[in-house]
Amino acid sequence: MQGGKVVFVFLSLVLCGVHGTLHECGEFNTQRTKFEDYFNVFENSNNQNINEVFKLMENISNYNAKHTFLSDAPIKYVPDRIKAEGYPVEVHEIFTDDGYILEMHRIPHGNLAQTDQTRRPPVLLVHAFLQSSSDWTILGAKNSLAYLLADTNYDCWMLNVRGTEVSQRHTRYNPNGRGEKEYWNFSWHEMGMYDVAAAIDYILNETKFEKLNYIGYSQGSIAFLILTSMKPEYNNKIIEGNLVAPASYLKGTTNLFYQSFAKSYRSIKLMARFKHKLIFNNEAFLKIGLTACKNIVNSTPKQCMLILNVLNSNQVNCSTLPLILVGTPSGALSMRLSLHYLQSIRNGGFRQFDYENKRMNEKVYGRDTPPEYDLAKITAPINIFHSKDDDTSIYSNVIQLQSQLPNVKSRYVVPIVDFGHVDFLYSRYARNGLYNKLISTINKANWNN
Repeated sequence: MQGGKVVFVFLSLVLCGVHGTLHECGEFNTQRTKFEDYFNVFENSNNQNINEVFKLMENISNYNAKHTFLSDAPIKYVPDRIKAEGYPVEVHEIFTDDGYILEMHRIPHGNLAQTDQTRRPPVLLVHAFLQSSSDWTILGAKNSLAYLLADTNYDCWMLNVRGTEVSQRHTRYNPNGRGEKEYWNFSWHEMGMYDVAAAIDYILNETKFEKLNYIGYSQGSIAFLILTSMKPEYNNKIIEGNLVAPASYLKGTTNLFYQSFAKSYRSIKLMARFKHKLIFNNEAFLKIGLTACKNIVNSTPKQCMLILNVLNSNQVNCSTLPLILVGTPSGALSMRLSLHYLQSIRNGGFRQFDYENKRMNEKVYGRDTPPEYDLAKITAPINIFHSKDDDTSIYSNVIQLQSQLPNVKSRYVVPIVDFGHVDFLYSRYARNGLYNKLISTINKANWNN
């Protein structure tokens, strides 16, 4: 399936789930709907201009929290989900230096009703693009990284960066009203400089530890690299940085979704002049997951193929899809963030946001082009975890990143064929293929010194 059609199918189904905007959507609410027929309609349709797709996306701009999910959907709010698994959970509110109010979810220990006051080493987990703390819990108590860390005697903290559904607050700006333009004027640069910095300081203050363990997946790795290169003093607050599928270098990505959008960069940039954010509704995909995939564990029915094609994975259990889709995508997409990603794909390098205006670049950076992040300033020990079959954080780009970092302790390649970008969190093989090694690496840094 061509990249443009993958994107069109994805966006079209998102729209169908809300308003039935497209004629081809038909009756999307019945369980007997043949979703594969819709797939074929879009597969055989003519490619549409990206502007038309974005015009259709405008139909979901007023979709908000008042909407009620299907009654049989899995638990959406992460703290409630953690409680249901039998684990203790806390919700913490943190304030960034630039006024954003973020929500962190904490699992202070395992589920064995521990009542002692043992000081457990803190671990900060930072999610990927359009994800949230939800994604660290997708595989359940026996296989999700957050629960495994808690059961291994760690104090697990999960950050929700700005723009995610539970972190859309600000001391001055309304993300959906007055001040909307100012609120959504951010990229992954601000996530690293402010969000992760605030989370680290808050955790260390709460736990009274001098350092913490860091795990960043994809965009979470980007944020770590930005913080520790731009504010080198934070290197002294890190026991080790564990970069999972790091996405700092993106040129050459073979991900069809990103490739398709990169080719339409100018149209997206034009749209960003008038639209500051895009709200994604996963209701349509959630319906597919609930009606066709919920009770199927190790097979891949045709009805689920559309979602798995977008995820680009053959290792996700169909029974897991409803839990993924109830929380992902999370919140809304900053147009500036999307442009920054596309710049990285188109131009290569790992650099700050390009205003593509010499005067503006001069004003912000003191030069007419954006500067590269100086990775030589990162002194914290680094462990890299990646896959040869990741189409987003491709192998050669990860090797390039390793060559730029001065203190890489280890690099681990997941020994599973076709282990793709989403599989680091969603694959049924993630525990045995990745998490056991990751936790072992963290154990060595914390308990063997």
